[in-house]
Amino acid sequence: MNRKITSLRSIKLRDFCVALVACGVAWLAEFLFNRFVSVEVTPLLTGLGAVIFSAAWGGPAAGWAATVTMTVWCAVCMGIGWHYTVADVSLRCVIFAAESALVTIGSSRLFRIGGELEKSNTRLRQLVDTAAEGILMQNGAGIITYANVRMNEMLAAGPGGLLDRRFEDFVFPEDLAAERFRLQRRGSAAREQIDRRLRRADGSELWVLSCSNPVFDERGDFSGILSMMTDITERKAAETALRRSEEKFRGLFENVVEGVYQSTPDGRILAANPMLLKMLNLKSEAELNDVNISKDLYVDPKVRQRLLVILERDGSFQNVEFDLRRRDGRIITVLENARVVRDPNGDVLYYEGTLTDITTRKRVEEQLRQAQKTEALAGLAAGVAQDFNSILTVISGYCELLATDASLSIAARDHAFEALRAAETAGKLTQQLVALNSPRSAEETPIDVSAAIRKVEPSVRASMGRDIEL
Repeated sequence: MNRKITSLRSIKLRDFCVALVACGVAWLAEFLFNRFVSVEVTPLLTGLGAVIFSAAWGGPAAGWAATVTMTVWCAVCMGIGWHYTVADVSLRCVIFAAESALVTIGSSRLFRIGGELEKSNTRLRQLVDTAAEGILMQNGAGIITYANVRMNEMLAAGPGGLLDRRFEDFVFPEDLAAERFRLQRRGSAAREQIDRRLRRADGSELWVLSCSNPVFDERGDFSGILSMMTDITERKAAETALRRSEEKFRGLFENVVEGVYQSTPDGRILAANPMLLKMLNLKSEAELNDVNISKDLYVDPKVRQRLLVILERDGSFQNVEFDLRRRDGRIITVLENARVVRDPNGDVLYYEGTLTDITTRKRVEEQLRQAQKTEALAGLAAGVAQDFNSILTVISGYCELLATDASLSIAARDHAFEALRAAETAGKLTQQLVALNSPRSAEETPIDVSAAIRKVEPSVRASMGRDIEL
């Protein structure tokens, strides 16, 4: 409160001093005119000049002070020096006071408008200088004629600022052609709002959202461009990072060796990667619109119902194996991993998962099982052959004894020799059977089982003494 009172007092003192100076100048002018010029000048003329000067220079308060002061002075001077009557002096002073009042009131109005205009300009300047956006103006030649504080900060212009510098200095060389074309196009009253890249004074990159409007003079000629720029460097960096992440994900999605999908609970495929299309013998994603998962893909539709129950209960499942039918009718075996994606309310948005074609692996596993069975049979045959070879050794021993026994007849010894040869042939056959299961066999020799049986057939029939089927 004391500060306000002190301020008002200082203003009144200033106004009084202005009025006093104006009145002093008026008195001096009157004195000089009356002394050196033959024409006599009344104080009313110089007094009105003092009022006008005081009101214009010091404001309404100074005008009123000069009006009162000069009215009193004029009344005294004319009453004493000019020998006017009281009525004449009074009339002249009233007219002078009225003119001075009108001048003061008019100047007060102008003074108030000027003050308001100055305040408005000050507020506008403060608003522009403290704006969060950069504001820049350049003339038709591309020279910067105005830049607010924020614009200087954004372009790191330094102490010298941006004023009178070429805007092209803050454009990367590879963008100059586009910038010059933009400047020419704006001259045709074109407005634009674009993302643009600028170069800071230190050479670093600045991305801004630029809103530019052409400016025309009173004759309608293009005189420059007014631009408002918002720093979006961080947003651009985030967009670039997001785009790279999406490209990375897209590359992974399209090149992964497993089928990746998104599907709805009612059996429609929302998205599928190229591997899944190939797996299902589909030529394009457009064909997905014609595919119903339950009816067209599952060999056994009950499998899908069981999987949906698991998803609803557990939210996901892993490594579930089942058969699918391709578009060409071929059956493939797949291994699936899937999960449920829900909205904030808990409703199912879609299912997503991966499918791995294990048809070839299943076939190889089956071949391996068959090979293992064959190996087991070969081992069993080798074991039997070894036992049979032991028996043949005994038979061969006895046949050799009979063949060398002189007490037997020649026919009996011949029969013994035949049995001995048959045992030797059978022994070779058993050795070959044993070699089938031995990894150390030096060589493999094909044998004709039928021929070997035919060789031993006479001896076996003779030794058995009855008809047999071989």
